[in-house]
Amino acid sequence: MSNNKPSDLTDKYLANLHQGTKAATQEYARELRHRTTDAEQKLWELIRNRRLKGKKFRRQHAIANYVLIFIAMNPNLQLNWMEIFILKLKQKSMINQKRHC
Repeated sequence: MSNNKPSDLTDKYLANLHQGTKAATQEYARELRHRTTDAEQKLWELIRNRRLKGKKFRRQHAIANYVLIFIAMNPNLQLNWMEIFILKLKQKSMINQKRHC
């Protein structure tokens, strides 16, 4: 007996991946991918291409009105979204501080 539940969950998850995301948010995410910090680059090298326990990650990914620094592309993997959101706010704050100096 075949169990298609994980595949069905994945298909449903991927189908709604960008649902509700504004074009401006997606463009901002695209811009951020081109100007990553050194820390983000180092972490990305460690987790890209399924290097971290075989999990697929994306970076600077737009969801709703937010841009997540890193997101695991696995519907069964739980992430602490608030921590990611707080890190992003701190990053924006640092960028704004650098612009005003």
